[in-house]
Amino acid sequence: MTPADVEALVRDDMRALYDPRVVAHVTSLLVAPPRPLLLAWPYGAVGESFDGFLVLDHTRSGTGIAYCRQGFGPADPWGLIFTNRESPPSTGMSDGWYSRFLDAYFESRAPADLDIWRVKEQRPGQGPTWVSAELAWDEAWKRVYALRESAPDCQYNCEHVVTY
Repeated sequence: MTPADVEALVRDDMRALYDPRVVAHVTSLLVAPPRPLLLAWPYGAVGESFDGFLVLDHTRSGTGIAYCRQGFGPADPWGLIFTNRESPPSTGMSDGWYSRFLDAYFESRAPADLDIWRVKEQRPGQGPTWVSAELAWDEAWKRVYALRESAPDCQYNCEHVVTY
């Protein structure tokens, strides 16, 4: 696997993304070309590591997305990693690895930069409904917590409605 191969995988997945705000944001964070790195594998022998690539770097949060076909790959080769630590990055836990690049992106800290978040309400016995327009991450969560406090019989959450 080469950096060009990994870039092609990202491009292929990005073709499904139509929101220009998200496309621009992802593009601004991509590491071009993807940078080779060693990822520590904490579940194997002491000092065991796997070859991977840093694909996206969200320096503001000190996190990124790596591609690695070993460890949790090939089924889930896109992983969330810390990029701001002195020690080599680790593959971490299995719940931070995804089958698609965009799934990893939307589960990372990076999309919190965008005003794409809405508040969803789930009342007992009813289907979920959106109860806000698109908001900034912090504003959406403030509303979620306020609604949870004022209506504890309902469920409230913060989600994006970007399709891909």
